[in-house]
Amino acid sequence: MASKIDTVGFSLPAVKEKAVSSLRFDWIMVVVSVWWLGGLFIDGWAHSNIPQLETFFTPWHAVFYSGYLAVTFTLLVQILLNLRQSAFSASGSTPSLVTLVRESLKGNRWLSAIPTGYELSLLGVVIFGVSGIGDLTWHLLLGIERSTEALLSPTHLGLALGIGLALSGPLRAAWSRSGGRASWRQLGPAILSLTFT
Repeated sequence: MASKIDTVGFSLPAVKEKAVSSLRFDWIMVVVSVWWLGGLFIDGWAHSNIPQLETFFTPWHAVFYSGYLAVTFTLLVQILLNLRQSAFSASGSTPSLVTLVRESLKGNRWLSAIPTGYELSLLGVVIFGVSGIGDLTWHLLLGIERSTEALLSPTHLGLALGIGLALSGPLRAAWSRSGGRASWRQLGPAILSLTFT
């Protein structure tokens, strides 16, 4: 494999090899996804059963959005670990985190560090984050929606799209790895991911 020596003192691969998701990472994503999805159900219960609820800042939203942060953090840490591993294997030394991120932005090298199957999950957490900020603004300006309005508000539709894309990552990862017979342990994350979605 050809490599390019950068001015910062370490090599980055010139040929982009795509990072592959491991079964361990898929299981970790399933666990943090349970937190996020559990927060969604708790928040839905609160909106349905507490009619006087008129604020965005509730314990139920805290569980929901902290689950989102857990999924996002887990995905970003894996991307950084993949970047660090590719930089280490290319140069034999590990660069600092700041240098690693800065150098990976050149030529979009960070895209190859996203585990296979999780590309749309990364898009999903971005969509969810933007929709979450929109939802906060919506609730502060227009109040809390009730009944069907809550299901059809533009920000809630964006949140639903984001969570659907993000939580289906283990399913897409298993699909990309499929080949031959697989055990329940190997297919567990994919089955749970499909159930979440």
